[in-house]
Amino acid sequence: MESVVWGLKEMTTVQAKKKLLVFLGMPVLAVLILAVWFFWDWRPVPKSLPDPFTFAVAPIPAAEASYDVVVVGGQPEGVAAAVAAASHGAKVLLVEKRDGLGGLF
Repeated sequence: MESVVWGLKEMTTVQAKKKLLVFLGMPVLAVLILAVWFFWDWRPVPKSLPDPFTFAVAPIPAAEASYDVVVVGGQPEGVAAAVAAASHGAKVLLVEKRDGLGGLF
């Protein structure tokens, strides 16, 4: 078995590699953990995203308008139904009583 000298102690190559891995690996791991700790939660929110509370209210559809599908409810399943119908070529009206889509988004 091959041996090396580490400091004043003679040891096998495998033992030296393990010691080196612990010696170099632990500080690197600690630095990575600290970097994630300090920078993960403090990322600034992009200013380019619009505020959903400033959106204008959608216009009321005309009385003579006709639709193939009318979806009542803007929860995720209502939005999914409206998107699915529209992707198949249907003219869709999505009705929601609140001022925005959502639910458990």
